[in-house]
Amino acid sequence: YDFYTIHAGEKYDQNINMFHMQGDVNGTTQLEQQVMAGTAPDLVKMDHVYITFLGQKGLLFDLQEKWQATDKISNQFVTPTWEAFTSGEAVYGIPFDANTVIFGAKTDILQQVGLSIPTNYTELQNVGTKMLTLSEDMKPYYLPLDGYDWSPIGSYYMTWLWRLGGDLLNENLTKATFNDPETGVKALQMMLQLKEELLIATDWHEEEKAAMRDYGTWWINGLTENMEFGLQPTLKEGVPGYSILGVQGFGVVTTAKNPDLAYDFAVHLATEQCSITKKHYAYTYCQNYNLFPALKTAIQTKEIWDANSEVGEFWRTSAQQLELSKYRPAVPCWPEIEEALTVAIMSAYAGEKTPQQALDDAAELANRLLEEWHATQH
Repeated sequence: YDFYTIHAGEKYDQNINMFHMQGDVNGTTQLEQQVMAGTAPDLVKMDHVYITFLGQKGLLFDLQEKWQATDKISNQFVTPTWEAFTSGEAVYGIPFDANTVIFGAKTDILQQVGLSIPTNYTELQNVGTKMLTLSEDMKPYYLPLDGYDWSPIGSYYMTWLWRLGGDLLNENLTKATFNDPETGVKALQMMLQLKEELLIATDWHEEEKAAMRDYGTWWINGLTENMEFGLQPTLKEGVPGYSILGVQGFGVVTTAKNPDLAYDFAVHLATEQCSITKKHYAYTYCQNYNLFPALKTAIQTKEIWDANSEVGEFWRTSAQQLELSKYRPAVPCWPEIEEALTVAIMSAYAGEKTPQQALDDAAELANRLLEEWHATQH
């Protein structure tokens, strides 16, 4: 990981060292070592899980305590993207780029069955059942439960869990709750029910045959005009159709030589426009990397909202879904917990364990990891 020395532009006369780290435990460990060695950068750009974790460890400033960031700038960002960097009253990062997952369907196939894009689980079943009558090769919905090539099935599962009103961990991050029978277990059972009803394609070789699937911003280059999009179908009355939130942002390292300048520059990058292009930095960056700005005004950029744009509906729906998104918990053992979830889903899919048994085993591992982490905090 290299440092990026960036001149802060026309508003500043000094350089800022910024470190764009991998969003994993290796990145956090490396920053800890740099802080101890006195070689740490002024700013880091990371996934929200690790920004918040580093803040909890005292390596990043509490932006609310030092600069009243929540009071001054929080309302400029889509709410979940800001909340992802908070821990209690503390806030450790300024959101920059984001992504989420929406629901999409092929318009011509919907027209053939005479139905609209599904908005809830029952409609999803009905639409899928109707699609099966069109062809023996029809695969109504792509949901990669087999975990082929370590697919992000854990992330997909989280959206089902949240749409049933459940959560991954308890409020104080000491215990897994995804094995709750009424939420986490039921979510996996509902996913597997679609398999039993032959309504899903789970193998990536069948992906192109599917008439419906979940789409993240990274799929934008593969979109066609013959598609329509909607929010994630609801699974339980009274619970919104939540999706998963991915978001990276800037944190100010507590050893920064000039923390006030570093913070001001982070705000500059996250909220302002380039004086030459007249476009928000966040928008230009996200446009290049198929991501979504966390800044509300950047989302309103004409290129996104143009009604004549081929991908306009995709971006508009993604903006709505971003408001209904949830984030992963800020614990350093999260990669191992998500891996355990993936293994659980695959074992239930293969019939090796019941959904309850599989998730109980994953929760047991998660609880052990959480206990080990909390033991190091005292």
